[in-house]
Amino acid sequence: MAELPKTLETAIAQAQKATRDALQAGVSRIVVDLVFPELQIMPVAQQFYPLFEEMGLQFRVFFPDAGAAALAKRDWGNPDFTIGGWAKLKVIWRQMMSCF
Repeated sequence: MAELPKTLETAIAQAQKATRDALQAGVSRIVVDLVFPELQIMPVAQQFYPLFEEMGLQFRVFFPDAGAAALAKRDWGNPDFTIGGWAKLKVIWRQMMSCF
């Protein structure tokens, strides 16, 4: 059994590797959930989007709320990919499900 990472940096590196492996195996939907007390999520999420860009993938980043999403858009220079809150994800999910 894999050992739990002892530092945030190790956890991020482990999650990035697992994310890359999953994407290369054909997984199309991924949720990365790191549980650390008082974790600032935006800097962690920012370390993942270059991975998706270098793999040439279209992707979206969702935060727990619209306020965090707005801060990410501002701090990340209003990138070309979608950034939103969970409420936006629900709308997208409903639209996708109505196509079936």
